[in-house]
Amino acid sequence: MTPPRNNKSDESFSSSVFYTQLSVSVKELTAASYRLEEKIKALHDQQIQLAQRFEKLLDNYNNLLERVITVEAQDVENVNDTLNDLNGKVSIIRKSISDMEKTISLNERSDKDFSDRVTKLERQNEHLKIFKEGTEDKFKKFTSLGLQIIYNVVLMYIAYKIGISSPGN
Repeated sequence: MTPPRNNKSDESFSSSVFYTQLSVSVKELTAASYRLEEKIKALHDQQIQLAQRFEKLLDNYNNLLERVITVEAQDVENVNDTLNDLNGKVSIIRKSISDMEKTISLNERSDKDFSDRVTKLERQNEHLKIFKEGTEDKFKKFTSLGLQIIYNVVLMYIAYKIGISSPGN
């Protein structure tokens, strides 16, 4: 035969386990949101650096074009050799620019993915807060009712011991 269970202690234990799990979940969500913010900041910094490199490459490209124009005006015989060299450099710069554009588009996609994840975590956090508030209200009402019952039982016991009879007797 099993001993009778105490429903109050079981409910108290389950509510304490629930609040412990809820607290751990909230801490994990907070930590995840901080990590996401750090990653987004790092991606933003990287994107700024890529944009600066892109501007430098454009400046180099413009300088090379100016040099080509200058060379064409000065020496017609060496123009073909110089143009071939410059065309090689321009093709390298164009390849670098296309690579940077691909990197920037990848960063924009990852920013969107991180933004979606942050939004999802924020919604989950709001849901947990609402759920926590609802359960706290229920717990307070249940505790208040239990204390009132205990108070009334104690008062009736004291009245019984003193010898005060109920109004109907």
